[in-house]
Amino acid sequence: MARMLLIGVFAGVVCLFAGCGEKQAAAIPDEKQTALEDVYNLIRIRIDADKSAPKKAEDLRPYENAYPRGYAVVKSGEVVVNWGVGPADSSAVLAYQKEVPSSGGWVLLQNGKVQQMTADEFKAAPKAK
Repeated sequence: MARMLLIGVFAGVVCLFAGCGEKQAAAIPDEKQTALEDVYNLIRIRIDADKSAPKKAEDLRPYENAYPRGYAVVKSGEVVVNWGVGPADSSAVLAYQKEVPSSGGWVLLQNGKVQQMTADEFKAAPKAK
């Protein structure tokens, strides 16, 4: 009897840690969202290495290997960057998907947060300068 109780307790603990019961779906990040996170990290690497904010896409090229997707979306024009500024403790827009001004989408703020905005929210949002 004690053995059965011990097995039951053990099974309950294993089930608890293994995630038995109701499963919660993990949020799958949007590809455009993660690309903007890569852009942020790419800009930070540039500033850490060169002590200046990038002024054009080519300034990020030496760091392309660290975040190739981030560099690719900037180089292709899929992401628009407010050049000459970098991360700061600010909610001003640092970069955004090119379709944001007309139809909304993902934006990167100077504080590193990536969020969705409507076109109207984007128009009203402060831009990094």
